[in-house]
Amino acid sequence: MPIVVKDNINSASLPTTGGTPGLKDFRPGENAPVLQKLLDAGAILLGKTNLHELAFGITSSNAAYGAVGNAYEPGAEYSTRALRRGSFASRVCAFFFS
Repeated sequence: MPIVVKDNINSASLPTTGGTPGLKDFRPGENAPVLQKLLDAGAILLGKTNLHELAFGITSSNAAYGAVGNAYEPGAEYSTRALRRGSFASRVCAFFFS
């Protein structure tokens, strides 16, 4: 199953910036446990998704990397409540794969 993870979840194959320029070159040595469990279960990491800088905010607007968007509706405006549903979905996945 192809997946994407928020950019504050460590992956050994991709940089983990946490949405901040100060971490743009940070490459973790190993995957976060939740990601590793998903990969062990057959998931394929396609990439990382943007987030509010250091996940510290409610707007999902990131001055360094741009606003969080939707690949299916570029330019569409979404409430933070709708955007948080993706986080909930990943927690549900983590629960079933743990």
